[in-house]
Amino acid sequence: MRKVFYYIIPALVMITMNCCEKNNSYSSNTSDHAFDLEINKYKYYNDEIFPDQYLSIYDKWWLSGISGGLWGIGYEKDFEHLVVQEIGIFKIYRNDSLIVYGRINFKDQEGDDLLIGLWQEETFGELSFFDMQKYVDLNDSSLNLFAPCCDRFNYHFISCEEFTKNIYYQERPELDNIIVSEVASNENDIYQSLFFLNNELGYVLCNNNTVLKTINGGDSWSENSIHSDLPLNSLFFVNDSVGYIVGGQINSTAPTESAIYKTENGAGTWVRQTTPEDGELVSVHFTNDSTGYAVGGSLLLKTNNGGKDWHKFSVDFTGLIRKVFFLNNDIGFLCGNNNNLFRTNNGGETWINLTEQTPDKIRNYCNIYFIDENIGFLGDEKNILVKTTNGGETFKEIPDSPAAIFDIHFFTENYGAVFGSKTYSNGNCKVWISRLQITEDGGNTWKGDNKIEGYVRSANFCTENTCYAIVNDFRLDNDQKIIRIKFQ
Repeated sequence: MRKVFYYIIPALVMITMNCCEKNNSYSSNTSDHAFDLEINKYKYYNDEIFPDQYLSIYDKWWLSGISGGLWGIGYEKDFEHLVVQEIGIFKIYRNDSLIVYGRINFKDQEGDDLLIGLWQEETFGELSFFDMQKYVDLNDSSLNLFAPCCDRFNYHFISCEEFTKNIYYQERPELDNIIVSEVASNENDIYQSLFFLNNELGYVLCNNNTVLKTINGGDSWSENSIHSDLPLNSLFFVNDSVGYIVGGQINSTAPTESAIYKTENGAGTWVRQTTPEDGELVSVHFTNDSTGYAVGGSLLLKTNNGGKDWHKFSVDFTGLIRKVFFLNNDIGFLCGNNNNLFRTNNGGETWINLTEQTPDKIRNYCNIYFIDENIGFLGDEKNILVKTTNGGETFKEIPDSPAAIFDIHFFTENYGAVFGSKTYSNGNCKVWISRLQITEDGGNTWKGDNKIEGYVRSANFCTENTCYAIVNDFRLDNDQKIIRIKFQ
C-alpha cells in the first residue's frame, strides 16, 4: 500500500507539520535551556517490538523535509529531531528541548510495509505533529514516515551519524572571511538580473522593465525605464556606457516575439534592436565591443557589429538552450536542457556537439563556468556539480558537492564559489543548510556560510573579492533583496 505514495507526494519542502490547519507559533512553555528526560527502556514493553530488519530505527534522526498534503501549506519547521529509544520509546525535540515523548505501537506488517503508531504520553510544548500513524521506510542513513492517506504529511529524516563524517562536519556555520551585507530591497521591485562592472558601478534589471543603477556600490540607486511591453530576462554590459538587455515572449495568447535593447549612455536610454521574432531570449554575452551572442530556447543569435544586425545560427540540439558563456573571443559554450552542451573554437563560426548521447541522468543545465579551455563546471537547479578537465568532452560528478545550483564561479581549478544548497553539521547533530559554498581543493571538500537567508537566484563577481547577488526568500519568491558578498 505505502508504495503508492512515492508517486503522488510533491517534492520535499522545508519543513512542517499538520494536516489541515497549523499553529506556527512555538510554545512559550518550552524552556530556553536544554531539557531532557531519562525513561526506563521497559516503560512500555518487556520485549522487542520491531522485526530485526528495523532495529536500526533506534537512533537520533534529523528532520530533513516534509512532503504530502493536498493544500500545499504547513511546511514551516516545528521540530528538529526525532529520537527512537529501546524499547518502543520516541522523543521529539525542538531547540535541544524535549517537547513530546510517548510509545510506538506496532500496528501491522504486510511484506516490507510496516505500519506503526506514535502515541503521545507527555507534552512539554505545542507540537503540530499529531498525525501519528505512519508506514516506515528505513535505509542505512534515512528514515521516512509515510502517511496512509495522500492528504496527510510524510516526514523524512536523516541519521545524525551521517553528519559526523568529515565531508559534512564544520565547526562553525559562519566563515570568518566572508562578509554579507544588504545593499537594496524594495517590495515593489522583483529583480531579474544584475551586472556589476566593478565594486561601485552596477546595474539591476527589474521585472517592471526598469533598470536600477548604482555608482557607489549600492548605497544609492537611480532608476530608468526601458519602455517595453515584453518580459525582459537578462542584461550584460560591455563597458560603463554600452549594455544590452534580452527578453521576449512565447505563449499561446500572444505572438511569439524576441527583444534586444541597447544603451550607449549607461542605462540612461534604451533602444530596441531589430531581431527575428521567433523566440524568447534568456541569456546574452559579448566578447568585445562588436561581437555578441543572445540565446533562448531554440533561438540563437549573433552580432558582429555591436547589435546593428543580429543573425540566427543553429546547433543540433534536443532541448532548450538556457545559457551562453565565452572564455575569450574564440572559445565559447552553450548549455541547456536534456544535457545539451555545445562548444565553439572559432568565435561561433562552427559548433561542436558535446551533449552526452546516452546519459544515466538527465540534467537541465542553466549554469556554466570555464576557467580555461580545458577545465570547466556545469550545474543545474536539482543535481550536484559536474566537472570537465578536457574541454567538455567528458564530465564527472563531484561527490558531496552542493546541489540545486543557481550560480557558479571558479577563480582557479581549486578555488571556487557555488551558490546552491548543502547540509552540514557542527557536531552533536547541530544540522544547518548553507546556500553559499566555498572549495579550495577543486570540490573535494567544501565549507559553507549560512549568512545568506534565502537562495541566490543570480550572482555576479565584479572582482575576485566582491560579488553582488539577488537573493529570494525561501518561502516567497517575490520577497527579494540584493546583497554584497566580500571575500577577505
